[in-house]
Amino acid sequence: MSNIKAHLYKHLLTTLRLLYKTKDALIELREQLDYARVLYNKGLYHQSLKILAKAKVSAREQEEVMLYFEIVEFENSSRPGTSPAAWTTARRN
Repeated sequence: MSNIKAHLYKHLLTTLRLLYKTKDALIELREQLDYARVLYNKGLYHQSLKILAKAKVSAREQEEVMLYFEIVEFENSSRPGTSPAAWTTARRN
C-alpha cells in the first residue's frame, strides 16, 4: 500500500509541476538546467551548452541571481576540451 501512495504522490507532484510551469518561470529555468545535465551526461555537450546559454539569458532577464550563478558554474565545469580555443569553438556552435 505504501508503494501505491508513493507512486501516486510522485504523479501528483509531476502533474502540479506541469500545471504551474507556465505560471512560474523559475520552474521552467530549473527544467532547462535539468535537460542540460541530461544532455551533458549523454555526451551531447554542444546541445547542453546551447540550452545553458538560453537558460542563462532567461535567468539574467528574470533577475534569478543564484540560478544564474548555478548555470555559469555548470557551464564552466562542462567545458569541452581543455584549451580555451576548444571552448570558444564550442560556444560558437
